[in-house]
Formats: sequence, structure tokens, C-alpha cells
Amino acid sequence: GTLVCAGRGRALVVATGMDTEFGKVAQELGQVEQRKSPLQVKMDQLGKFLAVASSVVIAVLALLGWCMGRPFLETMNVAVSLAVAAIPEGLPICVTVTLALGVLRMARSNAIVKKLPAVEALGCVTVICSDKTGTLTQNEMTARSAYTLAYPTLSFGLTGVGYDGNNSNNGNGQLIRSTTNTNETNNDTHHKNEIVTKHSMEHTAASPASDTTAIIATMETANS
Repeated sequence: GTLVCAGRGRALVVATGMDTEFGKVAQELGQVEQRKSPLQVKMDQLGKFLAVASSVVIAVLALLGWCMGRPFLETMNVAVSLAVAAIPEGLPICVTVTLALGVLRMARSNAIVKKLPAVEALGCVTVICSDKTGTLTQNEMTARSAYTLAYPTLSFGLTGVGYDGNNSNNGNGQLIRSTTNTNETNNDTHHKNEIVTKHSMEHTAASPASDTTAIIATMETANS
């Protein structure tokens, strides 16, 4: 997106809502498959294993009871009782309490966890790859150089960093000549005035030579 601080201009709207690039990103995020945490995967595997084991126990006991001549109803009661006893009913409570204790320990280290399964997932992480965007940068764009289409051979650098206009060292936004063509030295001041009349860290005011003169600025993100 583009931020406009001040001034007047004309814009052509080509898309709105979900048809914009941001809208496409939102649609893609809504289609992201929610993956299970390692703990949830292990719990599912344990549940399937217990279900299969219980079925095998019931079948084996029913077969043994039939071979030994035991009453069918009594054999089934014993098999079902053993199968139910094999199910750990207190396991969900134990897992929840354990994760809650992990959340408390992480909170003491200023790490806030919104979802309990994320605690166990963090415990499985061995390498963390962090992007610098938003971490080492402040999202403050700074104009570094400027030129006009009317004078494409001229290029001027701009001083200043970020949006701070109170700093005497960074707030003046002075133009610095970056071209070395000696034939254009006499008109240096004239071209400077046509490119930019005032540049500060809070806004940039431009005075083009005509309505059709465009100002091109090279931007970069200020580091924190």
C-alpha cells in the first residue's frame, strides 16, 4: 500500500475490497489449512492405538471364554470391563494441567502463549529463523535520492533518517548533489529548486517545473 501524508493529486481506482492485492492475501490466509501440533498428533495416535488394542482384547477374551465353555454374557462383561479400564480417562486432565504449568513458566519469562498446544510445539523447536522485517526495522521510509523526468541526468541525494523532525542533524532534509557533470554545475541551484523545495522527516513538499514534471525518489527503510 501507499501512504499519503499531505498534498493534492488524482488517483484511479482499479479494484476494491477482496479484489485488491490485500484482499487476495486475506483470501489465501483464510484457505490456510490448520495443522495439528505435535502433541495433538501424538494424542490422536495414542487414541487410535488404544481403540485397536481394546478391540483385540475383546476378541481374544471372547474366543478364550468360548473355548473354555464360559457363558457368553459373562465373557463379554469381562472383556468390555477390561477394554474400558484400558482407556486413560484422566489423560486429558493431566495434559491440560501440564500445559497450563508450562504457560505459567513462559509468562514469567515475558512470553505470552494464547493456545496451550503451542507450548509443546515450542518445546520441539531446535532452530528459529526470524525475518528482520518489523524486528530490526521501524517501517519508516526515508527519501535518499531524487530527480525529475525533465532532468533525468541530474540526481540529488537527501539527508535525514525516519520521521523525526526535531533532530537538528536529521531534520533539515538538505539536498546533496550526487552527479559530477561539470556542464550542469551552473544550473545546480535552479534544478534543486525544481526538484524539491523542502524535505523534512515529517513530509516532503515538491515544486515541479510544470504539471507534467514527475519527481522520482529512491526510498529505503530506516533501521532501528
